[in-house]
Amino acid sequence: MSGALKNSLLWGTVVLLTFIPLLTIKAPGGGTDNQAQGVIEKLAPDYQPWFESLFTPDGASESLLFALQAALGAGVIGYYVGSVRKKRAATPPANVRNRAH
Repeated sequence: MSGALKNSLLWGTVVLLTFIPLLTIKAPGGGTDNQAQGVIEKLAPDYQPWFESLFTPDGASESLLFALQAALGAGVIGYYVGSVRKKRAATPPANVRNRAH
């Protein structure tokens, strides 16, 4: 089996494993925050929150902020991994460094 065929099969598998669950599994609506609020209201109906949110974004803004947070985290991790790889590439291995020329 050639390398290109293996790569194609692997990518196809990744795509199938990613999208089939997204298309077939139906999660209950409302999200975990709303589900937790419902459980709290059922267990302790007189519970009062300690504070109110200063900013409550709408659905589109919330999705944008979440995507920005994920992108920032990926950027920080990518920068760290890249700097470590660059540092390792610039430092010769110990067995080469200690040899007398």
